[in-house]
This record gives sequence, structure tokens and C-alpha cells, in this order.
Amino acid sequence: PCEYLQWRFGKYIDEEQLQTKLVELKRQQAQEDPDREPPRPLPHSFEKIMEQQQGFFYAIQGLGILIAIAVLFNTLVMNLAERDRELATLRVLGASNNRLGVMLFGEHLGIGLIGGLLGCIFSVLGTQFMMSSFVNWSFYFTVAPSNDSIFMLIGIVVLISISLTPFGMWRIKRMDLVEKVKDLSQ
Repeated sequence: PCEYLQWRFGKYIDEEQLQTKLVELKRQQAQEDPDREPPRPLPHSFEKIMEQQQGFFYAIQGLGILIAIAVLFNTLVMNLAERDRELATLRVLGASNNRLGVMLFGEHLGIGLIGGLLGCIFSVLGTQFMMSSFVNWSFYFTVAPSNDSIFMLIGIVVLISISLTPFGMWRIKRMDLVEKVKDLSQ
């Protein structure tokens, strides 16, 4: 700092004078604004930045879960809408609601597993692609997904898809069988 001050102001200030001047400035600032917090050490600043980054991460993760709910709901409702006649025919032929519920549960479980696996694969590949665009000669990022995050992602997608099974059962129970069979006969 002394060389900088000498260069900047054109005169030499020794280390002792510099420390004395800094102490005076701190006292002066404390007298002017007593409510002002003293400067925190650098690790505190890093912790604060990490907390903010963690908040952003949770917000993006929550947004991803909401999008997964919307996409799975739309997929499973369209799956049921396209198969209304088939499900009505099965009901007319004597299939019980429990049997249709097990069938829907299996379909939703399969869709959830496939969607979770594909989502996991594409999220890892997308993250690696994004990180490769940030790499230059001065630093390097690597992406190593943990097993916990993989299983959590797949588990969340499977849980969402399975939790939509009661909606499909409700739709089957309120289905007008006579109307659907008439549509089938025409």
C-alpha cells in the first residue's frame, strides 16, 4: 500500500503513518454513523453469497417441480382422454374400477419412471453442455451428479405421476358409459 500511495500522491507514507491514519478514519466513521456495522471479514461475505445462491437454487428447483407437475398432469389427462372409449368398453365388459385403477397406476408408474430417467439424463447433459461453454484457459468446471440428486429427481417425477392416479380414477367413475358406447357403435 505504501508504494501505491507514494505513486498516487507523489509522497512517501510509511507503514506506521498508514496504520495511524486508518485507525483515525475508522474512529471518525464510527462517530459520524454509530449505527453503521463494522466491516465483516471475508468469509462472512462468502457465506452470504452462498446463502443467496442456495436460495436461487431452491427457487429454480421449485419452478422445475411446478413445470413437471403441469407437464405430467397434461400428459396423463391426454392419455385418459384419448382412451375414453377403450376404458368405457372395458367397464361395459365387466372390468371393475379396482382393476382399471391398477392398470392406471401401472401406466402412471411407467410414465413416471421413463420421464424421471430421461429428465435426469437430459439435465446432466444440458448442465455439462452449459458448463463447457463457460470453460476457458483460466478455469475449468466439472459436473459430477450425485446419486442422491439422481434418485431424488426420479423419485419426485414418479411421485407426481403416481399422485395423479386418483384424478384418473375419478374421471373413470364419472364417465357416462351409455354415451361412450353410443359413440363407439356409430
